[in-house]
Amino acid sequence: SWFTGRIVYRGTEMTGLADVEASPMLGPDGKPITARGWFDTEAIALDGSLVYVGLERVNRILRYDFAKGFTRALGEEVPLPSAARKLPFNRGIEALVAVPRGQPLAGTLIAFSERALDPQGNILGFLIGRTPGQFVVRRSEDFDISDATLLPSGDLLLLERKFSWLGGVGI
Repeated sequence: SWFTGRIVYRGTEMTGLADVEASPMLGPDGKPITARGWFDTEAIALDGSLVYVGLERVNRILRYDFAKGFTRALGEEVPLPSAARKLPFNRGIEALVAVPRGQPLAGTLIAFSERALDPQGNILGFLIGRTPGQFVVRRSEDFDISDATLLPSGDLLLLERKFSWLGGVGI
């Protein structure tokens, strides 16, 4: 579901939310994506009025144009490389970055899997759109990718995390 509203501040301290509305994320057919069995939205990337949403368990990315109905916009499936469509269940697309104008790879969507591994144990990632391709991120200490962002300098930051009952949480 989409949630909209505004944050309420007292001075610089956030004190609550106001005018909050929820609406279902719609698929290409205008029905909620959950009606198709599409769920587990893990990733989001913004590019102007375009909002990209990654659905981890079904290995899909939907593009919403908020200029066409805001949260009532219909999601359009983004064509993915065949390898991205075959990512393991619940280890699929976890992080998305839309590369803006003025940056190398402008117009490309970068998708990172949570823990889809190549034979050497590296995490799979994909370049989608103008400059298609596949790449890997070297995995260290059993960390999985959780999120990503692109800085104005062009540097890409990855947030990684791990959990085990014996070792606890690591970020």
